[in-house]
Amino acid sequence: MTRVIGEGKALQLADLVSLLADANRLRILFALFEFGQLGVSELASKLAISDDAASYGLKILRSAKLVEFTKVGRSASYRLADNFPKDLLEHCLQQLLKLSEERK
Repeated sequence: MTRVIGEGKALQLADLVSLLADANRLRILFALFEFGQLGVSELASKLAISDDAASYGLKILRSAKLVEFTKVGRSASYRLADNFPKDLLEHCLQQLLKLSEERK
């Protein structure tokens, strides 16, 4: 039996998936998956992007509740949200990449 989702759920899912359509945000998620908790400058350095680009990406991901932060004094460290579906990065996106490379 095929399961079809309703329009409301489809729109909600499309909004979340659109967050992954930005290369910096995707790279931020993979970096946090790989390295755990990172500050903005450390993350920017690892990804070779500006602090502003890292900060903006984190802001968008945090507003979607995909990323959480801990503030100590004036600095903040970011990590994937506790309920983040790590299989999404570990399996689904890697498989999509593989399929995309096979099509070339």
